[in-house]
This record gives sequence, C-alpha cells and structure tokens, in this order.
Amino acid sequence: MRVISFASLISFSLQIYAVARIERVNVVFAVAGILLYLASFSIFWRAVAATRRNRLTLAFSEDQPQHLQTAGPYRFVRHPFYLAYLLFWTAGLFAAAGEWFLFATLAAMFALYLRAARLEEAKFAASELTENYSQYRAKTGMFLPNINSFNFSGDSSVVEEKR
Repeated sequence: MRVISFASLISFSLQIYAVARIERVNVVFAVAGILLYLASFSIFWRAVAATRRNRLTLAFSEDQPQHLQTAGPYRFVRHPFYLAYLLFWTAGLFAAAGEWFLFATLAAMFALYLRAARLEEAKFAASELTENYSQYRAKTGMFLPNINSFNFSGDSSVVEEKR
C-alpha cells in the first residue's frame, strides 16, 4: 500500500507539473481529459457508495475475503476503484497533451493496480467464496466491462456473504 501511495504522489506531482507547463491548450485533448476525469470521479464515487455497508480491505492485505461485492459498478467490473484510478491517470495524460513522461507514470500505476487485482483475485480463489467468485468473474471484466454479459435488469446487486 505504501508503494501505491508513493507512486500515486509522484504521478500526481508529475501531472501537475505537466499541466502547469502547457503553453498552448489543445482543445481536443483538454476536453478528452476533462471527460476522463469526470468518468473517473463518477466510477469512484459509485464504488464508494456500493461498498459503504460492506467495506473492502486495502490493496495488498493478506486477509481472506468475507463477502463478494456485486452492486453498483461491481456489476460490470471486478475492480472499479482501480478502473477509476487508471482513468484519472489517463485523463492527466490527455490534459497535458501527451507529455511523454506521463506514459511512464500511467504504465507504472497500471502495473501496480494489475498486481493488486491479481492478488485479490487469488485470495478469492483460495477462499470459501471461490465458486461464487468464479461465476462472477465469468460475467465481469477485470478493469473493463465484459460487454457480452451486460445485465441491465438491476437484479444483480446482492452481496454474497460468506457462510
């Protein structure tokens, strides 16, 4: 968790630096950046609302999962918080009109979130929730929605509790 926090601080500082040194705004990139920031914030706050009652543990923790979250953005992706963060870093890249060094920060943050997500998924695979998680995993994407399995009926918001 300390590595993610430190990497986030460095990445955010580099985004601020890149945006501050823009001499001429590229409107297309700026609008794309703003839209990505809005998407990031929307997904983040929807994930917060979905996990308000059944809190998640921190990235890289060694505890066993107690419940399977399937409400809100979890209906579409298994890791909406990481998706929101990745959209945020991508937004900075667009807002700063493609500063080369921001590609490196995006790649580094992606690698960290991918590692954390894989560790979380391994914990589910080794838990009492393995069967439920396997079914859930088949229906949802890791960071991007699995468009072949969209369910818009709204009946998938049940949180499976560990027995």
